[in-house]
Amino acid sequence: MKISSERADMVVVGGGLAGICAAITAARENQLVHLVEKKALLGGRIGPNQRKSIDQSNLIPQVYQRESGILNEVWPLFFKSNKEGTYLGISRALRDWVEAENKIKLFLNSEVEQVQTDSGIIKTVISRDNLTNERKSFVGKYYLDCTGIGRLAELSGADGEKGEDLNEFGKVGRDIPLRTSKLACLIQIAEGKDDYSFSLPDWVRLKWEENHLSARLNLMESLERSPTGVHLLEWEGLATSREVEASELAFCAWDFLKNRSSFRKVFKKLRLVTISDEIPTKPVFRANGLHRISLDDLQWSDSLEGVVVLARTLLREDFSMVSRVEENKLLPHPVEIKPQCLISSDFKNLLLAGSSASCSELSSRSLSMPVVAAQMAIASAITIVSAVSQNRLPKTICKEGYIDGLQRKLGRLNQLFSRDGKEDTDNLSTGANATASSTVMGPSDCLSDIEQKIKTAHCLIQFPVGSSFLENLSLELIGQDHQAFSIKLMEGSGYHHSLPGNCIFVDNVKIVNGVNQLEINLDLPIKNKGWHFLEIHSNEDFVIPLYEKGLVGYVLHVKKMGSYFNQAKSITEFYPILTTSPKVSPSPMITLSPAHKDYEAENLINNYFRPNHLPQLWVSKPTNFKYSEFVDLEWKQPIDISRIEISFDPSYDFIYSGKPKSFKEDNFSSLVREYKIYITRENQASELIIHQKENSLALAVHCFDPVKIKSLELEILSTHGLNRAQVYQIRTYA
Repeated sequence: MKISSERADMVVVGGGLAGICAAITAARENQLVHLVEKKALLGGRIGPNQRKSIDQSNLIPQVYQRESGILNEVWPLFFKSNKEGTYLGISRALRDWVEAENKIKLFLNSEVEQVQTDSGIIKTVISRDNLTNERKSFVGKYYLDCTGIGRLAELSGADGEKGEDLNEFGKVGRDIPLRTSKLACLIQIAEGKDDYSFSLPDWVRLKWEENHLSARLNLMESLERSPTGVHLLEWEGLATSREVEASELAFCAWDFLKNRSSFRKVFKKLRLVTISDEIPTKPVFRANGLHRISLDDLQWSDSLEGVVVLARTLLREDFSMVSRVEENKLLPHPVEIKPQCLISSDFKNLLLAGSSASCSELSSRSLSMPVVAAQMAIASAITIVSAVSQNRLPKTICKEGYIDGLQRKLGRLNQLFSRDGKEDTDNLSTGANATASSTVMGPSDCLSDIEQKIKTAHCLIQFPVGSSFLENLSLELIGQDHQAFSIKLMEGSGYHHSLPGNCIFVDNVKIVNGVNQLEINLDLPIKNKGWHFLEIHSNEDFVIPLYEKGLVGYVLHVKKMGSYFNQAKSITEFYPILTTSPKVSPSPMITLSPAHKDYEAENLINNYFRPNHLPQLWVSKPTNFKYSEFVDLEWKQPIDISRIEISFDPSYDFIYSGKPKSFKEDNFSSLVREYKIYITRENQASELIIHQKENSLALAVHCFDPVKIKSLELEILSTHGLNRAQVYQIRTYA
């Protein structure tokens, strides 16, 4: 049979979120990309075929940790194009995203069967069409394995390993049995007319409570959307030597739901009507790279030089995030990934992403989360782009003297690779003076109506401290007259800013004269600017009002009761009250004295395009936009520019649901919709150069012919719903 040939600059194998993000990234850098997917639908793990969680970061008790960069385009895509809230809708939205790029050629139903190599170079990849049996050969300068199971790398004959590493648990320091994903199946639940009891058959030896936390949570999230319909069951429990059938998995889950779960009343009239054939979980082939990610990297990584990905890890009981073994607690933290982990040691033109990158088995599982794999795929794509533009091999691009250029490219895409903002020496805005039409000082300037009231006896309030001294703190709460409270003030953890660290103040205070305010006299010098946490505890319940249109940085954390979250030993008992929609999260009313200046226009010209240890953005005062809000950048000497990049606010406190969900909104309410850009030339003549009426991007890029300017004005005319303007950064380039 004749084999047709397709040629491209880059061939991406795997049409999941990682492969799609890599393809789009490279295409926008003017690379011709072929995206090859074995199924008829895009999405991979998050698509209709596998139906796994998009993001499990809601397991982690921290805020402002969502990925940025190109992934900020994904969530509005789902808001707008998946109103039905289905996996099929996700797949359709992703295909729309891909088809909008004219440099990408998509090949569906194309399963890679053969890889031809010569002298350490992949020459061609041959696929078979699952419908027509037609074969195609893909010839590219570079190849990227985004299959999730390392299929491309394995077929190439690259050195690597497959399966479990029993010795890896010895590094954790705990006697924990190995857990492994053995089986998955689909079940269908339907309503009935009567109550139905269920008795577990004697031959079912699995117990649902022994299943892994993440697998149980996946089912709970699916059931919370709708108890009836089709649901995915996964078994990631204790490893067993015997074969387990899909029916055994289904019945053990059904026994739990009917007889022991908190949903058992709901399930009285529900029936288990069908069980699919088992969906085997394929073992992952992990190719050897120039560097190998170990379990130690997940646990102890500490600002490695030459990092290109800062990824969140998944909360697991059996591995990862054990920062302090002796405490037997889990601490989420960013994992720093070097580009050498993404480059095959055997083939000069093969790069890797996600769980098939160069890593240990336990590390592989942690890196399989789609949003993490996507970050790695984007870094791989930019490595390829840099290699092509400089006519050098990827391994050379990752060496000292070149890595800085790679990081700059990623930074220009708002890809996060450093816990601390990395200076962009090409950004001319850092030499400007920034002023604004108005600026909020704190929650009292911008909060409106009460959105909800949280009743608690023990909570944690997160807020920013950007000055060197705190005199007083006032918190609005509703309690009893003369009610006593014990309070602690803590810095953000040096290990992770968004978790409480050292205690710097302790006191006992009371509500007096029936005033709904908790007044705390501090007179406290601040050694470390950044997030601070006020822990409040009382013997009696009290109420914390949360106001609409919350301000970035002010978050209430409460104890999570009666939840599967409690089955994980977390470093903190508290979980943040965050938005479940694209609107901004509600905030408590807290006032600091002296008033802090955390939202000034100067934030627009620093090194941060998102929250870090402080909010890092400019926020205007509330407005109906009858009169526009604006910021001005002015230079002492005229400069030549041809490119402007603006980082708007895509609500980093919002985390997309683990399962598909329908939203009324089409975009984040905090995102700027309409804006204008004016420049002032040397002769003081002002000129409108950009008028964007329907912006939907968190990172807006404008290129034009070089022009010499003395100042620049960004005028905000409207947002997608929020009654104030919020902008993180304005970058200008020659």
